[in-house]
Amino acid sequence: MHSFTSFYPKGYTNKAIIGRCDLNLQLNHIGMNTQDIIYPIGQFVSWTIDNLLEPIMDPFNAGVIILGLVALVVWLKVLNGYVVKAKAEGKVP
Repeated sequence: MHSFTSFYPKGYTNKAIIGRCDLNLQLNHIGMNTQDIIYPIGQFVSWTIDNLLEPIMDPFNAGVIILGLVALVVWLKVLNGYVVKAKAEGKVP
């Protein structure tokens, strides 16, 4: 009864009321620190990298390399078109 009466309003300290309303609440003495919050987040990030990012890493990297090579070829063709146009006009490229 002590844990409930410590939070009970002072004007209502009637023993009969307190006896009927005792919820047997315990004081909160949870020892929690920042590590208890950070560790599960770190475990989730580690799981995400291992199970989601690593399986898609190789195809994604190959796609980026292929896209870069295609873009390089297209850009070189565009530049070659500018050089051909400049030579046709008699300008120095």
